[in-house]
Amino acid sequence: GYPYEFESNEMSGRNLEPTGSPTRSTESPTISPSESTDVPSITPTESTRFPTFAPFESPSTGHIVGPNDLQIKILFDAYSEDVWWEIYQDFEDGSSLLVDSVAPLGYSSIGLAETSVLYVPLAIGPNGATFTFTIWDDYGDGLGHCCPDGKYELTYFDENLLPTVVGEGGGNYGDSDSRTFTIEPPSGSEERPSGSDDVVAPLVGSVFSIGPTVANDMLCVDVALESKSNGARIKTWDCHERPNQQFELVPFNNNKDRKFYWLRAVHSSKCLSVSGPSRGDAGFIIQFDCQVRDLMKWKVESTSEDGVRLKNLYGGCLAIQGNPTSRGSSLWTTPCGPDDDDDPSQWWTYSPIES
Repeated sequence: GYPYEFESNEMSGRNLEPTGSPTRSTESPTISPSESTDVPSITPTESTRFPTFAPFESPSTGHIVGPNDLQIKILFDAYSEDVWWEIYQDFEDGSSLLVDSVAPLGYSSIGLAETSVLYVPLAIGPNGATFTFTIWDDYGDGLGHCCPDGKYELTYFDENLLPTVVGEGGGNYGDSDSRTFTIEPPSGSEERPSGSDDVVAPLVGSVFSIGPTVANDMLCVDVALESKSNGARIKTWDCHERPNQQFELVPFNNNKDRKFYWLRAVHSSKCLSVSGPSRGDAGFIIQFDCQVRDLMKWKVESTSEDGVRLKNLYGGCLAIQGNPTSRGSSLWTTPCGPDDDDDPSQWWTYSPIES
């Protein structure tokens, strides 16, 4: 998953060993993410037979819980290596998009009866959003292989960081267990203003380079070392039009009401993203697998300098750290001023790449 903090703490007072040595299959079932599942919706007030976890406390990992974070807490049974999960955002047209996941064997280092905590930021639009969480067990006995039975709990933190349990389960659920929940829009939320269609139209569906306006077409946004890895640094460099300086403006599935886009690198098919928790100030830019997250959503605004300003939905505008005319400068976000002409380091010029 995308830089989420992970915690694994051994539960005190337990020194348990599984009884017997059951033969466990090493062949994982084939799972199709698009496979439909008929699961009931879960409301925060619905009760289950499973005991609740202790009230939320800030974990020792130092993760700062933010608005719209989903906390995924799992208490494992004797075989954590069998457990994995996926969470999808569901749309009205029947489509869905993977938000995050833990792959098979992703929990193989977790010990008997230990608890893990992960945080997944959710994208909540002006009309709310619906998500489906599915937890799998490759052996087919869920979290129910004794010593003791395990459980999981999903907790959503709203814009005021107030927690609400939106799903829970555990025990022997067989191969998989799913919970679907809907997050209502925050009170008083409004649709954010869209970018200018006149600016966006020539970019959508085309490949282009982009560089700081003040550099007079001498510098371009560049994925360092032509890397295709998650976390690669984004900087400025001499323009050469190789694929690591080519980008696409890509609308995502729930982009019907707000004109926000992915800024995707052609050579890696990864998206430009803010890398840290900062909202608008000193959030460095990296490339990462494209996801429906505010950190990766950009709005294109025109400036009076015949260029554009790129505003990040999570906060801040794309800018150059240091001298905007020096190659090798890192990209980050800085606070967007009320006037799009306030900060020359936030001015960008794009150039179409001929196919």
